[in-house]
Amino acid sequence: IRQEEALPETNEDDSSSTVSLKERMAAASRKGTAVHKLMELVDFDSIHSLSDVEDYIQSLTVQGILDVETAKSIRPWPVFNFFRSSLSKRMAAAAKSGKLYRERQFMLGIEAKDIFETDCSETILVQGVIDACFEEDGGLVIIDYKTDYVKDEAVLIERYKNQLEYYGRAAM
Repeated sequence: IRQEEALPETNEDDSSSTVSLKERMAAASRKGTAVHKLMELVDFDSIHSLSDVEDYIQSLTVQGILDVETAKSIRPWPVFNFFRSSLSKRMAAAAKSGKLYRERQFMLGIEAKDIFETDCSETILVQGVIDACFEEDGGLVIIDYKTDYVKDEAVLIERYKNQLEYYGRAAM
């Protein structure tokens, strides 16, 4: 399939509509950026219901942090489910004790042979941003938010294993 060809869109509104791959990728990127912004700014203790999530998304729009179209791309239910998770509770506890860190930039030197199939040992500079991390039990828990839809968690782990490895190295 070529990028210019239309693919069926898989949203709840109209599964029969067609959107180009480029448009779908842009929409996915917008959604991911919006969810990351929400998670960067949210007070973990302020979300207790689905309507709290919806109100928070609306407040980000009113403040001009998100535009209306981007805000609409955020599905409140998965966000609320996250806030019901044990990980969210652990992040809230870390935030209260000043041990939650969000949007942490890093730079890391990695030998080329560790990234590519080569004998070259020159150092490549890898830069990135760790979405969130927190101190717990003498270690550091690294969180990388994903908005991809997959049926099997193993797919995400395989897809992002190199990224997570770099985050782990950067956090040391």
